[in-house]
Amino acid sequence: EPALGTQFNLADCYEHVGRTASAYALFGQVANIARTAGKFERERSARAREAALEPRLARVRLVVISPAPGEEVRIDDAPVDKAAAAAGQPVDPGPHRLHASAPDRTSWEGTFVATPGQSVESVVPALVDPRPRPEAAPPSPAPASSRRTSALISGGVGVVAVAVGAVAGIITISKRADA
Repeated sequence: EPALGTQFNLADCYEHVGRTASAYALFGQVANIARTAGKFERERSARAREAALEPRLARVRLVVISPAPGEEVRIDDAPVDKAAAAAGQPVDPGPHRLHASAPDRTSWEGTFVATPGQSVESVVPALVDPRPRPEAAPPSPAPASSRRTSALISGGVGVVAVAVGAVAGIITISKRADA
């Protein structure tokens, strides 16, 4: 288990070799551990170093066009918290590889270059489902029995309408004759 001083020195080394995001994250971890351990001077020192790195951080903002169920995005093989990446996740300066995958989808890979003190936006396109889409089946005709029932009902309604019309006509002719 690494000691607090070792982690602080490792963060210092990361800063000196230009891995600002790695140094920033590790200084933050050291500060949290130091606070828990009651080492407040070490915590202040780590927070000060972390704050000094903030303006020099390279950030990537990921835009996932249409997230697929179970989609995972990775930067250089490390899983990405999509919420943090949407806001602008710190990354070490230099070239990076993006990889997006999801169950039953074709994976996607891309690259971006991070510049110290700058923010870059990288778009992850919608992942394609390679399975063939089922063609829409033509509507099935109604069963013969339901068509026959519909025809009988329509015919019955027509016969009743003719009968009602005939009776109304006879009554009208009868009243006309009386008038």
